[in-house]
Amino acid sequence: MSSHSAKATTTLPLGPDSITPVGVDVGSARYLFAAASPADGVGGAATVNADYAHRLYSEFQSATHRLGTAPDYVDDQDRLGDLVARYWPRLRRALECAADQVVGVARAHPRAVVVLEDLSTTPRPLVEAAHGAMAWADYCPAVAQQLLADRALDAGLAVAYVPPEYTSQLCHECGTLGDLGGRGCETLTCVNDDCTVGEVCRDRSAAVTIARRYHGEA
Repeated sequence: MSSHSAKATTTLPLGPDSITPVGVDVGSARYLFAAASPADGVGGAATVNADYAHRLYSEFQSATHRLGTAPDYVDDQDRLGDLVARYWPRLRRALECAADQVVGVARAHPRAVVVLEDLSTTPRPLVEAAHGAMAWADYCPAVAQQLLADRALDAGLAVAYVPPEYTSQLCHECGTLGDLGGRGCETLTCVNDDCTVGEVCRDRSAAVTIARRYHGEA
């Protein structure tokens, strides 16, 4: 990865009103990243598609599956290592390019701090995903978030972490626990009749909630 710590932060010697928190939700399905400040709201949230990185990951797993099911297969670490050496730089570059888009979004805001969820998982090496041992949804978030933190810090941006609980389920507007509609659903439905939010993209909503949580507002 990088020499940066997974939880490295940059401290800003500024009052809270001088900082623009840009919340970033890290996903694994339709969007790899969704980023927004509280002022952006869900309508102004920027999203980065996950398709290319996911496709590379699937290709790697398919290649290791073919290796493992070949008639002459033995536990050949050299051949497996060759596949990792072939795919990891491409996957890392895809994730870094996606992260750089988020960095660009953050830098467009005055005195931005990139706000991430304090995930309990740590990045795993690609080799541990060989032969289908790890689903994309389990592998991607920690790795993508680490690379984003590295790219943000390298760009001179501050990075902060907030508690991750319910960021995808809380309505970004009223804070009510909404209805996610089951596994794989891309929308959040606010169940508060007094709230103006009906159905909303869960990733965009989570990005706003993460940003608001920086100031203890969510």
